[in-house]
Amino acid sequence: ELPSVCEHIHLPLQSGSDQVLSAMRRGYTRDEYLSKVRSLRERCPGVAITADIIVGFPGETEEDFAQTCSALEEIRYDQIFSFKYSCRPGTVAARMTGMVEEKVKARRLAEIHAIQDRITEDYHRSAEGTVEEVLVEGRRDAPGQPFGRTRTNKIVNLEASDPARAGDLVRVRITKGLKHSLLGERET
Repeated sequence: ELPSVCEHIHLPLQSGSDQVLSAMRRGYTRDEYLSKVRSLRERCPGVAITADIIVGFPGETEEDFAQTCSALEEIRYDQIFSFKYSCRPGTVAARMTGMVEEKVKARRLAEIHAIQDRITEDYHRSAEGTVEEVLVEGRRDAPGQPFGRTRTNKIVNLEASDPARAGDLVRVRITKGLKHSLLGERET
């Protein structure tokens, strides 16, 4: 209800598998997490949700990984930050059995990226023709193109000729949805 609060939340999932979440000591189950996502979307329609995902945590099976993939499809994040598990000396996980091979982690990470890239691009294409409030963050070095973020934390690149400066709040018509960003023209 507060106009100053943007419609974006970062809610790390880490894994879609209860077994892996337990091994990570995350303190929640997949169902509890999904319930939070449903509640957020009911209370704030159009909220953008981003998350962290880790693949290849010790003991993660192909079934565990499949559960993470299905969670991505079910939740449909706007964007994720995904990583291969890396052993850190002195942590509990470093002493666990069932270390996942590097090539398996790399394959799983590529699969996660492919799923999320498709979902993000779908979101971006569905934004074409909408008008968004954009907070300008600055200008790109080479072309001098202004860029900023929507209230849902999506990157928007404006026309290079636009005089927008960092800190400006502008209304932008989205002209093209790309894989990782949006293109737009300022509304007059």
